[in-house]
Amino acid sequence: MTVQLELTPAGLYFPDTAGIAIPTAEETARFKLGGLIVDTEGRPLHPEFLTLLGERGARFGKGEFYRWGPNYTVDPVIIATEYGKNGRVADDRVLTIIRKSNGKRALPGGFVDLVDGVYENKHSAAVREALEETSVNIARDRWEILYDEFVRDDRETANAWPHTTAFLFRHPEFSPAVAGDDAVPGSAEWLRFDELDMKHLHGSHARLIQLGFEAVWASRAPQV
Repeated sequence: MTVQLELTPAGLYFPDTAGIAIPTAEETARFKLGGLIVDTEGRPLHPEFLTLLGERGARFGKGEFYRWGPNYTVDPVIIATEYGKNGRVADDRVLTIIRKSNGKRALPGGFVDLVDGVYENKHSAAVREALEETSVNIARDRWEILYDEFVRDDRETANAWPHTTAFLFRHPEFSPAVAGDDAVPGSAEWLRFDELDMKHLHGSHARLIQLGFEAVWASRAPQV
């Protein structure tokens, strides 16, 4: 799709988007307050809008997303470690599922719920998503934040995109996992890093899984 745009005193104007919905004035004011660039109709623009144009043209509007601009999601990177009889690390595995929506292997995860204008706690959302999609309870696991920023996604548009918080959870064992909710039945599986087809994982999950394994490996590195 060739995108026509004009730089006007009021900002970027897209002549071909006249029939596309626009946010409310209150929403646009909130985008500006949050530091987002908006077009002349008040629609927020993807942080990598120009890259998006170069790669695939641009889709405008909210597309498959619930909201304009950043749509907040969580991605729990759940890694468990098995130790040998000598106490040395024998195996590290990450908990994954296959998504019903696109058939791709992925981390369990999903949208952060918005109730009465208030987002749920992101850690709680990650625990909830893991339980819903894998039946594994990670509420008491040690955790840390790996990543908290926008991510690339097949569903992204020029005006709506996912902003994820990826958590690393250190699970104590390879707990039995049962796929549920948005996961393909029978697809929940603990996988080693070398078993993952990194080029064909959902969205930016290859990058997030890489960050998770690197954090686990770095925690074992000898201190100089």
